[in-house]
Amino acid sequence: MDKHNPRASIIIPTYNRAHMIVECLDSVLNQTYRDFEVIVVDDGSTDNTEDVLKPYLDRITYIKQENQGNAAARNTGIHMAKGGIIAFNDSDDLWLPDKLEKQARYMDEHPDVDMVCGNGVFFGDSGLEGKKVIPDKRAIPLERNGVSLQAIFMKSSIRTPSIVARMHVIEATGGFDPNFKVCVDLDFAFRVLMKFKVAFINQPLFRLRRHTGHIGGDSERRTLFNIKAIEKLLSKHPEANDLIGKGNIKKRLAYRYYRLGCIYSKKGKKAESHNAFRKAMSYRYFYPSCLIKYAVSLFR
Repeated sequence: MDKHNPRASIIIPTYNRAHMIVECLDSVLNQTYRDFEVIVVDDGSTDNTEDVLKPYLDRITYIKQENQGNAAARNTGIHMAKGGIIAFNDSDDLWLPDKLEKQARYMDEHPDVDMVCGNGVFFGDSGLEGKKVIPDKRAIPLERNGVSLQAIFMKSSIRTPSIVARMHVIEATGGFDPNFKVCVDLDFAFRVLMKFKVAFINQPLFRLRRHTGHIGGDSERRTLFNIKAIEKLLSKHPEANDLIGKGNIKKRLAYRYYRLGCIYSKKGKKAESHNAFRKAMSYRYFYPSCLIKYAVSLFR
């Protein structure tokens, strides 16, 4: 592991996860591939994160900044990175020991590939324990055909802990959008896939933790930012309409607004649920389940 002239830079943003960051960091530091540096960006933690990381300061670069969100924290790490390839982990997730070795080797063997992602397995939830993050039904075609915008638009398949990208990809796309608090990886993936070649390894490379404190656990916020990512993509890259197909775009937006309407309805937000259901039906005129939900909400 060479902190001065590393091949890879691994960036870990964290916020108030002193109880998880050590396990995450150990999984990264114990990689079979050794030519890397680790940059931990503490996004204004108010717990004892700094204390638990003190034994690691000779092996990592530790940066503490005011709280700005995980996208901004990743960008801080990117700015400090010295490696030619950039990898990410979230401070609640774990890498399998040969994760970086497999991806670095793939990039060496495929110099035309700009970014490579991979599968993972869930842990921390008894109902999902050990199951693949991306089921083989979707993962096998991704490995065979590569990752395209069309392939992930209807259901995202890129998780930040799986990403290894060449530095020029990060620089050309401008890194992560700090205006996104969740769905950061979806927005980033959309922008990368408009310009670059992305490959997929259908092997478990990381372990994705499911827990109550997960930043993406707020379904309302996650759905709103999912819609925002789609709208941003279509606004910044009008050519995406032809790549994805207007029918698929309408179908996806209709479903997202339908889900939003259901979330609002459960929360008792009547006006918001009505508006979301109407928006869904504006994209998909014949939407029986949405029409039924809308009608039921009117009579409640």
